[in-house]
Amino acid sequence: MSIQNIVTVAVMPQSKPNHQSAIDEEWHEAVRRERVVRPLAERERLTRAEVGDAAAILGLKRSRIYALVALYREKPVTSALIPPKPGPARGFRCLEPEIESVIESAIRDYYMTRQHPTVAGLRRHIEHECKARSLSTPSVKALRVRIDRQGRKALVKAREGPKAARDRFRPVFGEYVSDHALQVVQIDHTRVDVMVLDEMYRLPLGRPWLTLIIDVASRMVVGFYLTLEAPSATSVAMAMRHAVLPKVDWLAERGVSAPWPVAGLPETVHMDNGKDFHSKALERGCREYGIEQQYRPPATPHFGATSSG
Repeated sequence: MSIQNIVTVAVMPQSKPNHQSAIDEEWHEAVRRERVVRPLAERERLTRAEVGDAAAILGLKRSRIYALVALYREKPVTSALIPPKPGPARGFRCLEPEIESVIESAIRDYYMTRQHPTVAGLRRHIEHECKARSLSTPSVKALRVRIDRQGRKALVKAREGPKAARDRFRPVFGEYVSDHALQVVQIDHTRVDVMVLDEMYRLPLGRPWLTLIIDVASRMVVGFYLTLEAPSATSVAMAMRHAVLPKVDWLAERGVSAPWPVAGLPETVHMDNGKDFHSKALERGCREYGIEQQYRPPATPHFGATSSG
């Protein structure tokens, strides 16, 4: 590689994080901005008062508000508002691998515990380990950066328990109403009352699982996914994909002539509290396209699936 090529690689701008790769702090800030910027982007003209109010809410300059509105109009998804991150690309590590290993182990085994040790205590613990291995001790700033990478929910869960994490980060329940198609859809899993047999030996393989998405207003099935595997985040993702996409090609591939006139992004997805509905991929995917997630309160079966009657 020539010197010119080396310089080109060194100054090449980093790719901007998307809704899956952004760290929690970047994503939460993008969500906060989206709530303010979306209404402005939907208007043809902005007044100085509107821009001033938005600037005050977000703590930004007026010029930055105009820039964010332009970004959102060009690409109307939440990830367009992820704050740019100066400096090296996320994940770049300037510490020696052995020091990184010491920090990682100390955060996991010492800091993320019920004893609630302080960052200062963590640094003393790491300093002792580094001296024993003849390594330099990392700064407090470097430790805080690596603690932040764990995510607030993971820290609360490790230090205060799963219940505290659920109580602190559980989504706020909204009113459960629907008066037009795709305003609210419900998604859930059920085991089908049939037995699948091996086509060669006719031996039972098990009962399949059906992930079903139903539009509350019309009671129409808008998408589904059928599998022999237990319900998972993959089942949810495949059912959501089927619900959003047009069904014309899907029906033609199976020789079905009947119409299935449903496609598009729902406004709200209503779910129970299974772990397959709490994946980061689902949360960020919904937020990216402006889909609200609404969770059923725990131990309340009367908030369950929509009746088909």
